[in-house]
Amino acid sequence: FGRPVQWLVALFGADVVDTTFAGVRSGRQTRGHRFLAPAPFDLAAADGYVDALRERKVLVDRQERERVMMERVVAAATAAGGVHDPDPQLVSENASLVEEPAVVTGSFETQFLELPASVIRAVARGHQKYFCVEQQGKDALLPRYLAVVNTANDPARIAKGMDRVMRARLADARFFFEEDKRASIEGRVDKLSGIVFHNRLGTVREKVTRLERLAGLIADALAVGEGTRHDTLRAAHLCKFDLVALMVGEFPELQGEMGRAYALFAGEPPRVADAIRDHYRPIGADGPVAEDDVAAIVALADRLDSLVGCFAVGLSPTGAADPFALRRACIAVLRTLLERGAASDKWAALRLGDLFTLAYDGFEDKKRDLDRGECTKKLLEFSDERLRGLLASATSSAVADAVCTSGRLEHPVWAMARARAVASAVTLGKDWLAQARTVAKRLGGISKEKSPVLHPQSAFEKPDDAAIVELVTRVDEATRDLSTESAVTAALAQAEGLAKRLDDVFERTLVNDPDDARTPQRLELLSYGASCMLRICDFSRLV
Repeated sequence: FGRPVQWLVALFGADVVDTTFAGVRSGRQTRGHRFLAPAPFDLAAADGYVDALRERKVLVDRQERERVMMERVVAAATAAGGVHDPDPQLVSENASLVEEPAVVTGSFETQFLELPASVIRAVARGHQKYFCVEQQGKDALLPRYLAVVNTANDPARIAKGMDRVMRARLADARFFFEEDKRASIEGRVDKLSGIVFHNRLGTVREKVTRLERLAGLIADALAVGEGTRHDTLRAAHLCKFDLVALMVGEFPELQGEMGRAYALFAGEPPRVADAIRDHYRPIGADGPVAEDDVAAIVALADRLDSLVGCFAVGLSPTGAADPFALRRACIAVLRTLLERGAASDKWAALRLGDLFTLAYDGFEDKKRDLDRGECTKKLLEFSDERLRGLLASATSSAVADAVCTSGRLEHPVWAMARARAVASAVTLGKDWLAQARTVAKRLGGISKEKSPVLHPQSAFEKPDDAAIVELVTRVDEATRDLSTESAVTAALAQAEGLAKRLDDVFERTLVNDPDDARTPQRLELLSYGASCMLRICDFSRLV
């Protein structure tokens, strides 16, 4: 505890639990709000605790406290002529700071509205934990803010003090803004040479050079238009320049936001300016990914550079630490590929291994602990773990295990297509999946002993063998391209026919008959059938 414990209540029903903590003996006497109801009183029983404190201006239940607080915030914003600026983190923080939430409305001079709205929000939220007030129906702020306080006996006096602090902080922000606008963009890019990215990977300026190269290669792989390629290279060149801006030095959370504002002020195209801001997306596990090709390419290049560079010099995460947030970077890469690839075949066709290799070659002037092959292998293993989590979130753990165990994960979009199609079959309760699970286990044992060979029907004499050749051929053809959910669904239909036939054959006959001269070919055929079904998923893992 930051402060000495003053009293301790410990009740079981109506009885006092006799105990001592921090030198204080337990009892039933407690107090209400420090200013609004400070008189001590006795709690008759434990089940009356919440109601008794509520009567004395302390909302014990966090959900109730949060609800009451937001009702008052909304009412105050309406009275100020606008709506409150929503921020879940700010709601949570304020609810933890007060016992009986009251709201005081403050104001500042309209001249400060010339600052970017993101700057005003940063001043209000970051330093003061205030809610901004937006204009109704517009993405613009009013010169008002809302402060949650523990008591508001004299709101005018409280607002006067808050206004004074807010005004001073906004004046500082305006100074930073004006000074930053005087500096040239290219000059700030050059100053990135003074920021070390990592002592083995060079400066941020060197990272920017690598990003320009890698972003250009990704743009080429996507076959984007010349205009998009030009904007991509420009955005990659400028994406970090605001890191040396005074405003970002004071408000690090504004990196990207200020880059966009300063780029627009300097006359850069809006698409380039937006990419400077959006290349940091996704922010957090559930944040939106960059929607435009320019921003998405730079975002992808940025994460790939960090991932590959750190792995190449032995800085991969451990079970206990991930100081460079590489797990988050990998998830950002996968989510970008998944969401962009869902709308574009060109994005879906990007291979993780190729991307890692392209990024690795950008570190030729650095001493690396791993060669290209070793680094790519480790990164693919690392990304497979993250992709499994994303597949499980979209479907189920069993489906994710079945798809990931089958391999072929270098195209995340295609892996997701397989997972969704298989999950749909599981959800529909397809009876044949139980047969497929049994068959897959049998085929798995055969595959360990025999190489896969697709023998022609002429190699066999028995009708069952000829039928299996035909069914395996169909599955083989259907699983050549599993890049879309509909293609996987079609392949599952062919796999159903094979699974049912093999389940019947396994029940009726001895496939490993030592007296049958065709047994070796039959086992090789079954091994081939197993490899074809495994292209979809490992059916033995479906529950």
